[in-house]
Amino acid sequence: MARDILYSVLGALAKQERIRMSERTKAGLARAKAEGKHIGRKRLYSSYQEAEMFKLADSGMKYTDIARKVNIPAGSVDFALKKRSKMVSTTRT
Repeated sequence: MARDILYSVLGALAKQERIRMSERTKAGLARAKAEGKHIGRKRLYSSYQEAEMFKLADSGMKYTDIARKVNIPAGSVDFALKKRSKMVSTTRT
């Protein structure tokens, strides 16, 4: 019985700590975003590589060939081109 009470209290304390950690993390991210800092992963390619990638894709080249030519992973090419097509489609409507 005493053990059950102890586990309940410890569980409640752990839950409260998780909530506080989450609040502190969200506050820190909001502050960094307000200061204009970049949040997230570093880009794998430069704006020059991105422009070259778009030019090659418009000429009809395959993703894997573009990746080899621009020297970035094929998944990044796929992601960038899909992101561009979504941006273009939203601006046309």
